[in-house]
Amino acid sequence: MQQVDIEGLPCAGSAPVRAETVLPWMSRTRCLGDLKVEMMARGIQATRLNDSVTISCKVIYSQPLNITSMGITWFRKSLTLDKEVKVFEFFGDHQKAFRPGANVSLWRLKSGDASLKLPGVQLEEAGEYRCEVVVTPLKAQGTVQLKVVASPTSRLFQDQAVVKENEGKYMCESSRFYPKDINITWEKWTQKSPHHVVISENIITGPTIKNMDGTFNITSYLKLNSSQEDPGTVYRCVIRHESLHTPVSIDFILTAPQQSLSEPEKTDVSSTIWWPIPLAVGLILLILLIWILWKKVRGSKAKFSPVSWASKKLLGRLLPTLRDSRDRPAGEDFVSPSSPSGVGNVGSVPIQFPFTEDLAVTCHLTFVWWFVTLG
Repeated sequence: MQQVDIEGLPCAGSAPVRAETVLPWMSRTRCLGDLKVEMMARGIQATRLNDSVTISCKVIYSQPLNITSMGITWFRKSLTLDKEVKVFEFFGDHQKAFRPGANVSLWRLKSGDASLKLPGVQLEEAGEYRCEVVVTPLKAQGTVQLKVVASPTSRLFQDQAVVKENEGKYMCESSRFYPKDINITWEKWTQKSPHHVVISENIITGPTIKNMDGTFNITSYLKLNSSQEDPGTVYRCVIRHESLHTPVSIDFILTAPQQSLSEPEKTDVSSTIWWPIPLAVGLILLILLIWILWKKVRGSKAKFSPVSWASKKLLGRLLPTLRDSRDRPAGEDFVSPSSPSGVGNVGSVPIQFPFTEDLAVTCHLTFVWWFVTLG
C-alpha cells in the first residue's frame, strides 16, 4: 500500500497514514508529531443568516486528552480585511469569548471535539476560521471557509398603479437575499400545451438593490395583454439562488377581463336595491292604522301610549265644538271659538267646512299617521 501524508506534511513521530484510511470528509489537516486536526470537507462550510452554526474541529491525539494541559484558540479572517482576529480561546482554567456567544464545549473537548459554536451568525462574520490546538509541546491547526447565505423572500402581485384596460403589469419580487447573484425567469402553460414555455418578451428585471443589513432586493416585471392571451393560462415566476436547494416557483392564472357596468346599468341596480324600503315602511304604517281601527271598533282598552294619549287630548278639545256644528245651518262656515281670527286649526290644517262627530275616528287615524310619520 502506498503511504501518504495529509496535505503533504510529514507527521513526525507518528505512523504513516495509509491512503485507504483517509476519509472523504477529512481535509485541510495539519499535524505535528502525533497531534492532528480535522476540519470540514473541501474546507467550506455554509450557514444561513441569523442561524446558529457549529464550525467543526476534531482533535486526534495518540494519548488520552487532558484539557488542563491543552489550549484551543479560534481565529477569523474576514473576506475584506487581510487580518485575523480572535474569536475564542481556552487554556487550562482560562476561557474567553471575544465574540458574544462564541463557545467551545469543555465536556466535548475531553473526547477531542474542539468545534466552535456561534449563535445568530451575521453576514460580516463570513470568512476564514482557523482552529489552533496546543498539547504541550505539540501544536496543530486547520482552516475552513464559512459562507453565510440568506434565502430570498418572494411574492407575486399585480401592479395596480399601471393597470389599464385589458393590460396589466405583474411583479415578481425577491427580497433580503445574500449573496447578490440571483436568477429570475418567467414561464407559462396553456390549456392547449401542457408543457412549460419560457417567456422572453415583455420582461423587465430591475437592478439589484442593497439593504442596510447587507442583503439585496430585486423585482422582475411581466407585461400582459389579457385580450391577446387565453383565459386559464398559468404563468410562473421561477427564482434560483445559491441559498436554495431547489428553485422557488410562484404561479398565477390569467382570468377573463371583467366588464364594467355602464351608467344606466348602475342606476338600475341602485334603484332595484332601494325601492323596496319605502314600500315596506308604507306597509308597516298601513298595518298599524288597521290595528288601531280594529281596536276602536271592538271597544277594547288599549294600553297607555304617547299616540293614544295625544289623540285623546285632541279629540277632547274638538268634540264640544263638533257637537255645536251639528245645529248650524248647512253652508255656514264653522269657526273654532278658540280662534279669534275666525279660522280653526287642527295641527296646521285650517277647518272651514261642516264637521260632524262621525268624522272623529277619521281625525283620530289621521293624527296617528301624522304622529308616526313625523315622530
